[in-house]
Amino acid sequence: MSINYQMFPLVNLKSGETEFHAKVVNGQTIGTKQLAHEIEHATSLTKADVKAALNALSEAIKEHLKEGDSVHIEGLGYFKPSLKCTKKMTREKASGKFIEVRSINFRPEREMVNEMKHCTIVRSALQTPTAQLTDEELEALVLHHFESNTYLRRADLQSIAHISKKTACVRLRELVEKGTLRREGPRNAPVYVMNG
Repeated sequence: MSINYQMFPLVNLKSGETEFHAKVVNGQTIGTKQLAHEIEHATSLTKADVKAALNALSEAIKEHLKEGDSVHIEGLGYFKPSLKCTKKMTREKASGKFIEVRSINFRPEREMVNEMKHCTIVRSALQTPTAQLTDEELEALVLHHFESNTYLRRADLQSIAHISKKTACVRLRELVEKGTLRREGPRNAPVYVMNG
């Protein structure tokens, strides 16, 4: 068992130089069904029992997060909701109707991170050609994205082009300056739409 990686370019916004960073690739998304199967074989529980327990755990976590609680699962880590304002407000004139949940933050247990440091890491045999896209290739990916979507987020570009957050920001700025995309929405959570 090992973690597969590839090297991806990252543009340094201050110097303009391209640096390369390692990123996990070829990993699978493991769902509840697979986890239940693995736990069933490691314990005396049935798969149905495990799935019921995982579903109950998920619901319990959500209920506590809705109360603003931080949830700690021993051996795994901490879950906590994060908020964002949908409208500019001052401290005195703050209103809950203009605040919503941005995401759920997760902080792993220190022991879990330390255990991960002992895993094997190998370079992936599969190449990821989208890591160094030409302008034409990037625009083709973006156009394909808009065939089934009305807007593009920075995270969407990261995912479809296999690039870092900083590189996605740079490439989006280039597409806006070129006139291919138009930036809309709030400054801290913009979306991009086709221009014209």
